[in-house]
Amino acid sequence: MFRRKVLSSCLASLLAVSVGADADDKDRQWLAGDHHVHTHWSVTFDMDGNFIKGGDAKYSYLKNTTMGKKFGLSWIVNTDHGDPGHSMINFEHAYPELLETREVVDDMVIFYGHEWNIPVHGHATLILPINDLERETMRDFQRQFGRKEAEIESHRNAYMLEGLEWLDRFQEKPLVFLNHPSRSSRELGKFRQITPPRMKGWYDVAPEVQVGMEGAPGHQAAPVRGGYGGAPSIGGMDQMTAVVGGAWDHILGSGRPYWITSNSDFHKHTSNLYPLRNNPNELAPGNDYWPGEYSKTWVYAEKEYSDIMNGLRYGRIFVTFGDLINALDLNLSTARGENGATMGDTLNTGGVEKLHLNIDIGAAMEPNHNGDLPVLNRVDIIVGAIHPDIDLEPDTNSTTKVLKRIYKDEWKIENGRIILDVEIPLEYEKGYVRLRGTNTDTLEPQPFDRNNPDNEWEDLWFYSNPIFWSE
Repeated sequence: MFRRKVLSSCLASLLAVSVGADADDKDRQWLAGDHHVHTHWSVTFDMDGNFIKGGDAKYSYLKNTTMGKKFGLSWIVNTDHGDPGHSMINFEHAYPELLETREVVDDMVIFYGHEWNIPVHGHATLILPINDLERETMRDFQRQFGRKEAEIESHRNAYMLEGLEWLDRFQEKPLVFLNHPSRSSRELGKFRQITPPRMKGWYDVAPEVQVGMEGAPGHQAAPVRGGYGGAPSIGGMDQMTAVVGGAWDHILGSGRPYWITSNSDFHKHTSNLYPLRNNPNELAPGNDYWPGEYSKTWVYAEKEYSDIMNGLRYGRIFVTFGDLINALDLNLSTARGENGATMGDTLNTGGVEKLHLNIDIGAAMEPNHNGDLPVLNRVDIIVGAIHPDIDLEPDTNSTTKVLKRIYKDEWKIENGRIILDVEIPLEYEKGYVRLRGTNTDTLEPQPFDRNNPDNEWEDLWFYSNPIFWSE
């Protein structure tokens, strides 16, 4: 039903992807960052309601930022929790510390962010543009739309939509990425608090604000990888992203450009021992790597805040574990050698029968932060159709498939680069292509097994964001 001869719809949202994404690329480069990092202003409260600094996360803005810089980051978003009264903790304490850190580490782009306790339960990163309004904007937003601060007990999805509309009214728009979207799921393929139908509705009300999700959760050093105690992470990724033809492909196939990121969710480092919250006399290691130590979100942008936000908003993003790769340049075109569309863009195919995908990968040439030299073993080319009927599928996209697997014995590394060319038959009038790669031999990423836990440093992946095409 999705073959080319029956496709006729025009999905305007896809054609709009490139609007605002076009810019002079000459000063853009791949910049690694992390948009989900907690400081000691993620607090807890004592029995009298007084906040306990460092109760949930332990380190300062300055410590997180300098460690992120050490591990190769160019930008960072510290995102503290929004418990009751947290808007004023941010306003009076966290924000002044942020300004001091910007002065000290002036070669990092440091955003003012917040982990939003969204009204429907679950969490999301809020990233504000760097401007004179950020302090007051954050306070006002937390007061009105934070689930715990505003004491939202009913009509929760309506509040979620209203909160996104509130953010969308700004001329310089913030960004919202859903965090660990499947963490509340109890089994694979079934979603609870954050569901694909809700996600599509949130995107529809603010398509330049609610632009994506964490494709990979943080807490990669946790005993249960990613902290996913119900339905497991898969190859360290959220199931929405890891399953070919799953929830992410469903959203893409419905015609909504929607991006993935990968972050640390940093609270406490795995190398140190900390008192347990429910038993302060017992110590346990942290669940996290420092920002950039294991997970990175790479954005193609100039090293200034507005273009980094532009790259995040329009999908010039790929994600990595363990520094498996350090660059990923894609060019989808109608003829070999032509300039075409890159990640986040849409290519007008003009009725040709096949497309050409040029892939330029920055290979790891030095050890990662575990002391290993990562070796990319395989690259998978994944394609899927875009059609209104996919919107009706049960959180799936039946057209999505692995078109081709390319193994390391099929390429050479020259000057630190892996160059590949792939032909993509045009089975559908509208569709998309995305990539993933791994250092493993498994054809598909594997669910985390508590009885046989994997070593996250031996199970490395990268994922691109999609390129779209349309006749």
